[in-house]
Amino acid sequence: MLFIRILNPLLLMLLLPIFSHFAATTSEKDGYTKLSEEEEQQLDNCRACMALTAVFMEEVMKPTEKLQHQLHQQQQQEGSAPRTPKNSDAVRSGERQRLVTNVHDAIDKLCDRVKERNNQVDASYDKGKEERDEKSESTEGGPIWYVSVNTAACEVALEEVSEALAREAFAQLLPERVAGTRGGGPSAVCEQENLCTARLSQHVKSEEEKAKAELEKEMRRQRELSRKNPKETLALQRAVAVGVGIMVIALWLRGRQSAKPEGDVKKD
Repeated sequence: MLFIRILNPLLLMLLLPIFSHFAATTSEKDGYTKLSEEEEQQLDNCRACMALTAVFMEEVMKPTEKLQHQLHQQQQQEGSAPRTPKNSDAVRSGERQRLVTNVHDAIDKLCDRVKERNNQVDASYDKGKEERDEKSESTEGGPIWYVSVNTAACEVALEEVSEALAREAFAQLLPERVAGTRGGGPSAVCEQENLCTARLSQHVKSEEEKAKAELEKEMRRQRELSRKNPKETLALQRAVAVGVGIMVIALWLRGRQSAKPEGDVKKD
Protein backbone atom coordinates (compact mmCIF):
# COMPACT_ATOMS: atom_id res chain seq x y z
CA MET A 1 0.00 0.00 0.00
CA LEU A 2 2.81 2.38 0.85
CA PHE A 3 4.44 1.61 -2.51
CA ILE A 4 1.20 2.50 -4.34
CA ARG A 5 0.86 5.75 -2.40
CA ILE A 6 4.38 6.75 -3.46
CA LEU A 7 3.92 5.55 -7.04
CA ASN A 8 0.71 7.50 -7.75
CA PRO A 9 2.24 11.00 -7.31
CA LEU A 10 5.27 9.93 -9.37
CA LEU A 11 3.04 8.74 -12.23
CA LEU A 12 1.10 11.99 -12.05
CA MET A 13 4.30 14.02 -12.28
CA LEU A 14 5.44 11.99 -15.29
CA LEU A 15 2.11 12.13 -17.13
CA LEU A 16 1.30 15.80 -16.47
CA PRO A 17 3.75 17.19 -19.08
CA ILE A 18 2.38 14.74 -21.66
CA PHE A 19 -1.20 15.82 -21.02
CA SER A 20 -0.17 19.49 -21.08
CA HIS A 21 1.60 19.01 -24.40
CA PHE A 22 -1.43 17.19 -25.83
CA ALA A 23 -3.78 19.96 -24.69
CA ALA A 24 -1.51 22.66 -26.13
CA THR A 25 -1.23 20.80 -29.43
CA THR A 26 -5.00 20.40 -29.64
CA SER A 27 -5.55 24.08 -28.89
CA GLU A 28 -2.98 25.07 -31.48
CA LYS A 29 -4.74 22.99 -34.13
CA ASP A 30 -7.97 24.80 -33.28
CA GLY A 31 -6.19 28.15 -33.52
CA TYR A 32 -6.66 28.86 -29.83
CA THR A 33 -3.16 28.74 -28.42
CA LYS A 34 -2.78 30.88 -25.33
CA LEU A 35 -1.77 34.34 -26.43
CA SER A 36 0.95 36.29 -24.71
CA GLU A 37 0.17 39.63 -23.08
CA GLU A 38 1.72 41.43 -26.04
CA GLU A 39 -0.38 39.39 -28.49
CA GLU A 40 -3.55 40.11 -26.51
CA GLN A 41 -2.84 43.84 -26.84
CA GLN A 42 -2.26 43.41 -30.58
CA LEU A 43 -5.30 41.20 -31.17
CA ASP A 44 -7.90 43.97 -31.62
CA ASN A 45 -5.77 45.77 -34.21
CA CYS A 46 -5.05 42.52 -36.04
CA ARG A 47 -8.73 41.53 -36.13
CA ALA A 48 -9.68 45.01 -37.36
CA CYS A 49 -6.98 44.95 -40.04
CA MET A 50 -8.07 41.57 -41.36
CA ALA A 51 -11.72 42.64 -41.37
CA LEU A 52 -11.22 45.91 -43.23
CA THR A 53 -8.72 44.33 -45.62
CA ALA A 54 -11.13 41.51 -46.46
CA VAL A 55 -13.87 44.07 -47.16
CA PHE A 56 -11.37 45.99 -49.30
CA MET A 57 -10.55 42.86 -51.32
CA GLU A 58 -14.23 42.18 -51.91
CA GLU A 59 -15.65 45.65 -52.43
CA VAL A 60 -12.72 47.51 -54.00
CA MET A 61 -10.36 45.02 -55.63
CA LYS A 62 -13.02 42.86 -57.27
CA PRO A 63 -14.80 45.80 -58.97
CA THR A 64 -11.43 47.36 -59.85
CA GLU A 65 -10.27 44.15 -61.52
CA LYS A 66 -13.52 43.96 -63.48
CA LEU A 67 -13.25 47.63 -64.45
CA GLN A 68 -9.65 47.25 -65.55
CA HIS A 69 -10.69 44.38 -67.81
CA GLN A 70 -13.44 46.53 -69.32
CA LEU A 71 -11.03 49.43 -69.90
CA HIS A 72 -8.55 47.10 -71.56
CA GLN A 73 -11.24 45.79 -73.92
CA GLN A 74 -12.36 49.35 -74.66
CA GLN A 75 -8.80 50.41 -75.51
CA GLN A 76 -8.40 47.45 -77.86
CA GLN A 77 -11.66 48.30 -79.64
CA GLU A 78 -10.73 51.97 -79.95
CA GLY A 79 -7.10 51.32 -80.87
CA SER A 80 -7.72 51.47 -84.59
CA ALA A 81 -10.56 54.00 -84.41
CA PRO A 82 -9.92 57.69 -85.11
CA ARG A 83 -9.71 60.03 -82.13
CA THR A 84 -13.07 61.55 -81.16
CA PRO A 85 -14.19 63.65 -78.17
CA LYS A 86 -15.52 60.45 -76.57
CA ASN A 87 -12.25 58.49 -76.70
CA SER A 88 -9.73 61.31 -76.40
CA ASP A 89 -6.78 61.09 -73.98
CA ALA A 90 -8.28 63.91 -71.92
CA VAL A 91 -11.53 62.00 -71.42
CA ARG A 92 -9.67 58.82 -70.46
CA SER A 93 -7.48 60.79 -68.07
CA GLY A 94 -10.58 62.27 -66.45
CA GLU A 95 -12.14 58.82 -66.08
CA ARG A 96 -9.01 57.45 -64.44
CA GLN A 97 -8.87 60.42 -62.07
CA ARG A 98 -12.44 59.75 -60.99
CA LEU A 99 -11.56 56.10 -60.41
CA VAL A 100 -8.58 57.11 -58.27
CA THR A 101 -10.82 59.40 -56.22
CA ASN A 102 -13.41 56.64 -55.82
CA VAL A 103 -10.75 54.21 -54.58
CA HIS A 104 -9.55 56.70 -51.95
CA ASP A 105 -13.14 57.34 -50.85
CA ALA A 106 -13.82 53.59 -50.60
CA ILE A 107 -10.69 53.08 -48.47
CA ASP A 108 -11.68 55.95 -46.15
CA LYS A 109 -15.08 54.29 -45.58
CA LEU A 110 -13.78 50.77 -44.89
CA CYS A 111 -14.37 50.96 -41.13
CA ASP A 112 -17.96 52.06 -41.74
CA ARG A 113 -18.44 49.05 -44.02
CA VAL A 114 -16.92 46.74 -41.40
CA LYS A 115 -19.35 48.12 -38.81
CA GLU A 116 -22.28 47.55 -41.18
CA ARG A 117 -21.14 43.98 -41.76
CA ASN A 118 -20.86 43.41 -38.02
CA ASN A 119 -24.46 44.56 -37.68
CA GLN A 120 -25.53 42.02 -40.31
CA VAL A 121 -24.92 39.24 -37.79
CA ASP A 122 -27.95 40.29 -35.73
CA ALA A 123 -30.08 40.63 -38.84
CA SER A 124 -28.98 37.20 -40.06
CA TYR A 125 -31.22 35.47 -37.53
CA ASP A 126 -34.23 36.68 -39.51
CA LYS A 127 -32.87 35.79 -42.96
CA GLY A 128 -32.38 32.57 -44.86
CA LYS A 129 -28.93 31.02 -44.99
CA GLU A 130 -28.67 31.28 -48.77
CA GLU A 131 -29.40 35.02 -48.73
CA ARG A 132 -26.96 35.56 -45.87
CA ASP A 133 -24.14 33.63 -47.51
CA GLU A 134 -24.63 35.42 -50.82
CA LYS A 135 -24.06 38.77 -49.11
CA SER A 136 -21.47 37.76 -46.55
CA GLU A 137 -18.67 35.78 -48.19
CA SER A 138 -15.28 37.45 -48.52
CA THR A 139 -12.72 36.77 -51.24
CA GLU A 140 -10.95 34.21 -49.02
CA GLY A 141 -14.17 32.26 -48.68
CA GLY A 142 -14.77 33.21 -45.06
CA PRO A 143 -16.88 35.84 -43.36
CA ILE A 144 -15.21 38.66 -41.49
CA TRP A 145 -17.98 40.16 -39.39
CA TYR A 146 -19.06 37.41 -36.98
CA VAL A 147 -16.71 38.59 -34.22
CA SER A 148 -17.28 42.23 -33.33
CA VAL A 149 -14.53 44.61 -34.49
CA ASN A 150 -13.46 47.41 -32.15
CA THR A 151 -14.16 50.76 -33.84
CA ALA A 152 -11.13 52.53 -32.39
CA ALA A 153 -8.87 49.62 -33.37
CA CYS A 154 -10.31 49.74 -36.90
CA GLU A 155 -9.41 53.42 -37.25
CA VAL A 156 -5.86 52.71 -36.05
CA ALA A 157 -5.48 49.75 -38.41
CA LEU A 158 -6.89 51.72 -41.35
CA GLU A 159 -4.38 54.51 -40.81
CA GLU A 160 -1.57 51.96 -40.88
CA VAL A 161 -2.64 50.06 -44.00
CA SER A 162 -4.45 52.68 -46.12
CA GLU A 163 -1.39 53.43 -48.27
CA ALA A 164 -0.67 49.74 -48.81
CA LEU A 165 -4.29 49.13 -49.83
CA ALA A 166 -4.22 52.09 -52.21
CA ARG A 167 -1.08 50.66 -53.84
CA GLU A 168 -2.85 47.32 -54.25
CA ALA A 169 -5.79 49.00 -55.99
CA PHE A 170 -3.72 51.27 -58.23
CA ALA A 171 -1.40 48.45 -59.25
CA GLN A 172 -4.54 46.69 -60.48
CA LEU A 173 -6.06 49.80 -62.03
CA LEU A 174 -2.89 51.42 -63.43
CA PRO A 175 -0.46 48.54 -64.04
CA GLU A 176 1.64 50.67 -66.39
CA ARG A 177 2.33 53.21 -63.62
CA VAL A 178 2.34 51.28 -60.34
CA ALA A 179 4.45 48.26 -59.36
CA GLY A 180 2.78 44.86 -59.10
CA THR A 181 0.75 43.84 -56.07
CA ARG A 182 2.08 41.59 -53.35
CA GLY A 183 -1.10 39.52 -53.09
CA GLY A 184 -1.70 36.94 -50.41
CA GLY A 185 -5.05 38.14 -49.07
CA PRO A 186 -5.99 40.06 -45.91
CA SER A 187 -3.72 38.18 -43.52
CA ALA A 188 -0.67 38.71 -45.75
CA VAL A 189 -1.28 42.47 -46.01
CA CYS A 190 -1.73 42.80 -42.24
CA GLU A 191 1.37 40.74 -41.50
CA GLN A 192 3.44 42.77 -43.96
CA GLU A 193 2.29 45.97 -42.23
CA ASN A 194 3.18 44.46 -38.81
CA LEU A 195 -0.38 44.56 -37.49
CA CYS A 196 -0.61 40.76 -37.31
CA THR A 197 1.67 37.81 -36.82
CA ALA A 198 1.03 34.48 -38.50
CA ARG A 199 -0.18 33.13 -35.15
CA LEU A 200 -2.56 36.03 -34.58
CA SER A 201 -3.91 35.74 -38.12
CA GLN A 202 -4.71 32.07 -37.52
CA HIS A 203 -6.28 32.94 -34.16
CA VAL A 204 -8.57 35.52 -35.79
CA LYS A 205 -9.57 33.09 -38.56
CA SER A 206 -10.37 30.42 -35.98
CA GLU A 207 -12.49 32.87 -33.99
CA GLU A 208 -14.43 33.73 -37.13
CA GLU A 209 -14.99 30.07 -38.02
CA LYS A 210 -16.19 29.30 -34.50
CA ALA A 211 -18.52 32.32 -34.42
CA LYS A 212 -19.92 31.39 -37.84
CA ALA A 213 -20.52 27.81 -36.71
CA GLU A 214 -22.33 29.01 -33.58
CA LEU A 215 -24.51 31.37 -35.61
CA GLU A 216 -25.41 28.64 -38.11
CA LYS A 217 -26.17 26.26 -35.24
CA GLU A 218 -28.56 28.82 -33.78
CA MET A 219 -30.10 29.37 -37.22
CA ARG A 220 -30.69 25.61 -37.59
CA ARG A 221 -32.21 25.47 -34.11
CA GLN A 222 -34.60 28.29 -34.95
CA ARG A 223 -35.58 26.65 -38.24
CA GLU A 224 -36.28 23.38 -36.40
CA LEU A 225 -38.42 25.24 -33.89
CA SER A 226 -40.32 27.00 -36.66
CA ARG A 227 -41.02 23.62 -38.30
CA LYS A 228 -42.04 21.99 -35.04
CA ASN A 229 -44.22 24.80 -33.74
CA PRO A 230 -47.04 24.36 -36.31
CA LYS A 231 -47.17 20.62 -35.53
CA GLU A 232 -47.11 21.24 -31.79
CA THR A 233 -49.76 23.94 -32.12
CA LEU A 234 -52.00 21.60 -34.16
CA ALA A 235 -51.55 18.81 -31.62
CA LEU A 236 -52.38 21.20 -28.79
CA GLN A 237 -55.46 22.44 -30.63
CA ARG A 238 -56.65 18.86 -31.14
CA ALA A 239 -56.08 18.03 -27.49
CA VAL A 240 -57.99 21.13 -26.40
CA ALA A 241 -60.82 20.31 -28.82
CA VAL A 242 -61.07 16.75 -27.47
CA GLY A 243 -61.02 18.02 -23.90
CA VAL A 244 -63.70 20.61 -24.58
CA GLY A 245 -65.79 17.98 -26.38
CA ILE A 246 -65.61 15.63 -23.41
CA MET A 247 -66.58 18.43 -21.04
CA VAL A 248 -69.54 19.41 -23.24
CA ILE A 249 -70.76 15.79 -23.40
CA ALA A 250 -70.36 15.43 -19.64
CA LEU A 251 -72.31 18.62 -18.98
CA TRP A 252 -75.01 17.54 -21.44
CA LEU A 253 -75.41 14.16 -19.74
CA ARG A 254 -75.48 15.82 -16.36
CA GLY A 255 -78.14 18.23 -17.58
CA ARG A 256 -80.29 15.40 -18.91
CA GLN A 257 -79.96 13.55 -15.64
CA SER A 258 -81.00 16.54 -13.58
CA ALA A 259 -83.91 17.34 -15.93
CA LYS A 260 -85.71 13.97 -15.37
CA PRO A 261 -89.06 14.15 -13.41
CA GLU A 262 -89.00 12.91 -9.80
CA GLY A 263 -91.38 10.08 -10.70
CA ASP A 264 -89.06 8.83 -13.37
CA VAL A 265 -86.19 8.94 -10.94
CA LYS A 266 -88.18 6.89 -8.38
CA LYS A 267 -89.11 4.36 -11.04
CA ASP A 268 -85.50 3.97 -11.85
